[in-house]
Amino acid sequence: MVSPYVIIDAKFSMKLGLASSADAVQAETSSDGGKSWTEAGHVAGPFHGRWEAKPHIEARSAHGVLTAVSGRYAYLFRIKTPSRGAPMKQLTLITRFEVNPRTLPALAVGTNELVYLAGVAQQRWPVAIQMERVEQFARVVNARYVAEQAQGFLAPRDGQPAEIVVELAAPAGTVLGGFDAGGRFLDIRRSEAPDKFTAEVRKTAYENDVPPDKRTASLAWSLTPDGPFTELWHYDAELKWKDGMPIDRTLRWPEVFREVRGLPTGARRVYVRYRLQGMALDSLRLASISAEEQKAQMLEVTHLWHEGSEAHSHVERITEPWRERDYSVRTDAKAHITNDAVILYCPPANP
Repeated sequence: MVSPYVIIDAKFSMKLGLASSADAVQAETSSDGGKSWTEAGHVAGPFHGRWEAKPHIEARSAHGVLTAVSGRYAYLFRIKTPSRGAPMKQLTLITRFEVNPRTLPALAVGTNELVYLAGVAQQRWPVAIQMERVEQFARVVNARYVAEQAQGFLAPRDGQPAEIVVELAAPAGTVLGGFDAGGRFLDIRRSEAPDKFTAEVRKTAYENDVPPDKRTASLAWSLTPDGPFTELWHYDAELKWKDGMPIDRTLRWPEVFREVRGLPTGARRVYVRYRLQGMALDSLRLASISAEEQKAQMLEVTHLWHEGSEAHSHVERITEPWRERDYSVRTDAKAHITNDAVILYCPPANP
């Protein structure tokens, strides 16, 4: 399960048929690419019906829970069954993620003209890195993991610059078509840090001696571990207010994402570098992209909304989702419109 936004929680369900007490099914999740697995649920027979499981709860707070998939951009899900198997159908995976609803297409009164445009469809292999064990996945210079309240972030030691370099490669040594790189950078001020339980704000005991105007961070990549590196992003502590009205309570936590394509022919690995000076790093978002394009069979875009107290929906079936598509959604020009959801669904291909 891959998400373009940070994952908050998940839930899994399926219909099972377990004939005897000797039969059992176990659901598990992995946030490090399958290197380790955590039990999400266990059920023993006899059992017939719908069974639900949730990711393991790592910690609780007054406002929420931190699960084995919270704060990630991807996780693996697997089911362990008896050696002779178990009747199973209607498997459903539900993943909750954090997103600003204003980034989604909202319907207004009257005729809404919308444009669907797909990016290049290529297979992605997310790289799952546990921040508290980052040394096992990357070359780390002068960075430490600050753990508190069952969560944490990477920060430089003693106010000195820090560097994290991660190698990205496609499976089985195949050629890379590109890669994704990013993460959430933190300019911690007023002792405020992200709370991964609630996607809100928490107080941190972390102290930063680097003056705000000296804090820097950057994201870069190279074909070799020692460079030369090409910069993809750097932090600008001087916020640019388009309306000229600064807000002093702004949280300076840029969520950075860059997609890089057009690698040199035959490239099989790249190196992504994170640099920090007086900044922290809350998450890493990395994935390698295959060189071969793929085409989905079909896409359904469903808009759900209310006109006053009356529910409405529109389903747009896009049979060639690799092509641009214009479509219209009409609402009552005199009603009060409340947007409920936008659902993207890829039906399974016919056998």
